[in-house]
Amino acid sequence: MIRRHYIIAGLTVALCTAASVLYAQTQSAEDLLKEGERLHLQYEFERAIEAFSRVIGASDDSLLISRAEQHKVYCENGLIMSNYVVRPHVLGQAVVPARDFPLYYDLAPSGCWVYPPDELLKHVNDNGEKKFPLFYRDNLHRMVFTARDTLSGTGWDIYMTERTSDTAVTWTPPVRLGSDINTPGNEMYPVLSADGNTLYFCSDGLPGLGGFNLFVSYRDENNQTWSVPENMGIPFSSSSNDMLYMLSDDLRYFYFVSDRNAPADSLILYKIEHEVSPVKIRPSSVQELREIAALAPQSNYLGTNTGTSDRAAGSHATDNRATGSRVADSTNNRTAVSDSVLQKTREATRHYAELNKTIRGLAGLVQKHEQKLDSLRAMYTSLSREEDKSVFASHIRDEEFGLMELQQSLRDTQKAAQAIEDMFLWHGVLAVPETQAFASEKTGGTTSAQANTLSGTAQAKTALFSPVKQDAGTLDGHVFLAPAPIVPPVDLSFRIEKQAVIVPWENEPAGLYYRIQLFTVSRKVTLSQLKGISPVFEVRVGNKYVYYAGQFQTYNQASRALATVRKQGVSGALVVAFFERKSISVQEGRQREAQKKTAPENTGIYQVYLGTGEIATELLAAVNELTNKDIIRVAKGDAAEHFIGPFSSRAQAEELAKALKEKGFIFVRIQEVTP
Repeated sequence: MIRRHYIIAGLTVALCTAASVLYAQTQSAEDLLKEGERLHLQYEFERAIEAFSRVIGASDDSLLISRAEQHKVYCENGLIMSNYVVRPHVLGQAVVPARDFPLYYDLAPSGCWVYPPDELLKHVNDNGEKKFPLFYRDNLHRMVFTARDTLSGTGWDIYMTERTSDTAVTWTPPVRLGSDINTPGNEMYPVLSADGNTLYFCSDGLPGLGGFNLFVSYRDENNQTWSVPENMGIPFSSSSNDMLYMLSDDLRYFYFVSDRNAPADSLILYKIEHEVSPVKIRPSSVQELREIAALAPQSNYLGTNTGTSDRAAGSHATDNRATGSRVADSTNNRTAVSDSVLQKTREATRHYAELNKTIRGLAGLVQKHEQKLDSLRAMYTSLSREEDKSVFASHIRDEEFGLMELQQSLRDTQKAAQAIEDMFLWHGVLAVPETQAFASEKTGGTTSAQANTLSGTAQAKTALFSPVKQDAGTLDGHVFLAPAPIVPPVDLSFRIEKQAVIVPWENEPAGLYYRIQLFTVSRKVTLSQLKGISPVFEVRVGNKYVYYAGQFQTYNQASRALATVRKQGVSGALVVAFFERKSISVQEGRQREAQKKTAPENTGIYQVYLGTGEIATELLAAVNELTNKDIIRVAKGDAAEHFIGPFSSRAQAEELAKALKEKGFIFVRIQEVTP
């Protein structure tokens, strides 16, 4: 009995020890994972890869290993991307609310933000519960937006629609962009360039550093396709979430947002000088890489030059002055220069703010005059009396002259504001927000000590800008066409299903083929009577209904299927043959097989090959738009081939193939059906 107790005690100790070791290993793996994630965020990719590799080798937790493997891939991408880093000129940054943050991008008059109408979203099966604003350009013939097919449960994807003509407000059915752009992950915040041929967006499914990275893709108008997306690289893409890249129409600067170092429920909006061909470098250290990725502003106050101030101060000091006097004089002169610089910056900023206010007012007046002119012109066209037309024509001319004057004033004011912007950009300065630039005036003046403080923090203050939330527009009056109903391909492969599938008797081959005649009855049969046999063709002949099953190219195929049909309980079934869409005897059919005369005489049979495997939704929609012929699915081993046909002439097949290729499906080809 005592020995038994010792054995039990020993087993208990061993089990506890094993559990402790296993627990320690698990804790160690979790700690390693956290350490790797920390190193990943600090751009120490090599050390992070080492930590993740140790997690993969030490842990038995599949979830832990999966996380480590994913982060390891991010860091491997980071090692590659860190060889091609851009050091941008950050013009400014501002904290904006995460909710509706796109509305803080002010790129008017190039376009405006609008929320996708429900009519548009329902065409892609998006229930509209959550909408993301899209950037609409009135002069662009295509538009992109983010939506989610809530029926299929996919992630957020990018869709595109185009005007039916250059000036139309009617848009084509939306099309989901291809798999090069849309992934099983999420692709969001798409924006087109001013010419509509460059697409900027963010993705958490394409190769990157983790989270949402920024990508760019280019349009090939010849093939009507988008290029494989390119990651925009460090520092624009990071291990945080970086979204919504927008380039100004004049190509001078761009915006994007990031949650790196952002407060809760907020994002940081960056305004950065755009370079057409930026120099890419390989940082000399991880510290330099981190500094670049931090996107610290690099602007200075207008005209500030510390060296000049010091030299000016020194010129007022005589050799026989005490050291303390020289320091005092130098400080006083720096204060004077700083006061002067601050005053110039305030004046320029105040004038710039006034000009922008005037621009907004003039733009509103121009819009009202344009609307009034549209109304007058519409009324003019509805008039029949010449006297009334003459009166309205006079009003229209007056309004047109008034509109021209307003437009000229708007252009002049915009030109003046542009000149100040150019001056700011040249000196690396942005307009200081009024709440900061004129704070001293509101509090009764600025002392020399305060001026010194402002001068010492010039870089931080000039890097701030105050984006204002824009009002979202609407697409009222625009019409969005619905996609054509997608007709699934007809599966003609013989099979037994849980419930029989009846298909229409149409588009039958012109050559030789066999079917199994099930029965001839005076009333339509129920699906249960068909015993799951598929596909079944129903043909009415006089007052009778004839039911056939399958479609076979050889008699042997039909014979094997006949045995299966009889096992299902249809004992009276038999094989029948058809040639040139007419019934022939089975004996004649077998003779034609033996003589290899299965093709229609003096006639070629052609079909358009669509590919193997599943057919893309876009291709199905294009086929339904171009032809009323069914897509034929033919089982081939574990896969299936898809065709459209048959066509009695090659010209018919070529016409369809050409139309499909023009829509971007360049892989389709014509096949001749050989005997």
